[in-house]
Amino acid sequence: KTPILMQLADHEYLISLDTFMSLRNAGTPVEMFIYPGEYHLMWQPAHRRAAYLRNIDWFDFWLRGRENVEPEDPAQYGRWRAMRVAASGVHG
Repeated sequence: KTPILMQLADHEYLISLDTFMSLRNAGTPVEMFIYPGEYHLMWQPAHRRAAYLRNIDWFDFWLRGRENVEPEDPAQYGRWRAMRVAASGVHG
């Protein structure tokens, strides 16, 4: 039930789809991002920046209960809140 953020190179994501779908079907909060033209170690500055910022927001949200007031992806918290509610089993 531990929330998992998957940030993958487009050369690697296909081998991770089974894991992603298994986690999602089990109700684990999981999100996947795919970076085009990347390899295991991201080399493109824009992708590295996006991944680093998303990591910080993800850990702040799930471990510290904090939300960035100016996130790079304004929709992320809606998705993550929905994941948290679904994982808790409490609806309403």
